[in-house]
Amino acid sequence: MNLTQLKTLVAIAEAESFSLAADRLFITPSAVSHQMRDLEADLGVALFDRQSRPPRLNAHGYAVAERGQQLLEQLSTLIALARSPGEI
Repeated sequence: MNLTQLKTLVAIAEAESFSLAADRLFITPSAVSHQMRDLEADLGVALFDRQSRPPRLNAHGYAVAERGQQLLEQLSTLIALARSPGEI
């Protein structure tokens, strides 16, 4: 898993759509799909119900996306802290 994949997963969860997530991330829907297939392969677990059209996050996918959102927020806070003037 990498940050790009995590950001994409969170965008899909928020938009409830691969194509809307792609628009928000300024990438193609195909790139979103490839990232999610790679993420699922890296994790060894399905995050989407691909029997429905369009694919929808399954319970596992929602759980990972929710925790991923928390991690991204923590990362943003850490970056802001690290960039603050003076010593921490």
